[in-house]
Amino acid sequence: CCLNPFMEFIKIQCVDTGKSHSLGNKIITLLQQYCHHNRECGIHFILQHKNTLSSVSETFPKLKGSIQVLLSLVDTQCTKPMSPSETGQTSYEQLLPFLSKLEYGRPEESVLEVLQDLNDSSLRSVEILTHFVPELCRIIQYDTYSHTSLKLCHDLLIRYLRHSPWAIKNVLPHITNCLRSNDGSVVMAAVASLPDVITLLSGQDAKMLLSTLFNLSVYSSADCNKYLTQSISVLTAHMLL
Repeated sequence: CCLNPFMEFIKIQCVDTGKSHSLGNKIITLLQQYCHHNRECGIHFILQHKNTLSSVSETFPKLKGSIQVLLSLVDTQCTKPMSPSETGQTSYEQLLPFLSKLEYGRPEESVLEVLQDLNDSSLRSVEILTHFVPELCRIIQYDTYSHTSLKLCHDLLIRYLRHSPWAIKNVLPHITNCLRSNDGSVVMAAVASLPDVITLLSGQDAKMLLSTLFNLSVYSSADCNKYLTQSISVLTAHMLL
């Protein structure tokens, strides 16, 4: 991870010497932002550097509160119970009944139930999402579903893409279709996901999404300004790392 050199700096320049450094505070803040925008990768990073963070907390009491929040993410993740599907032992045949509940024309209550189960199981075994990506890409374009269902689909797609960023080329056209939809809920659910999606894109694709988002902010009634600002901020931070 590109944050590893920063943790090495904290260990050598702060922990080993016992001297506070202004850059150390900024690194902890950056790590908090990283966990906010990419929780799964953030937790993995914290696990790798848990000992260093604990040492910083003990050496510099002023940072103890911030670091405890970061360490609590790991504790929460590690204490979650694992279901059979979360162990990675679920076969495709076992998933067929759930896939059938996501077929076109199914009532939203049935779809939302599967999405919520999938949200829980994919926390431990993100590979399970591979079987559901085509259905998720289809559902995010439904103008008959609520914002809750649409947002959950986008969240699951983002989780999958962080695990398999190469798949963005297959998912991006569906997200773009959502942005061109005539339905406000479909558009806004997609817009809300863009700050996360845009960091996974190459320069040209990121530019295209930013341009689309800018046009929505200026020429449509959709309230996209917040997400446009977030997308630019996240992309800028991502480029600096």
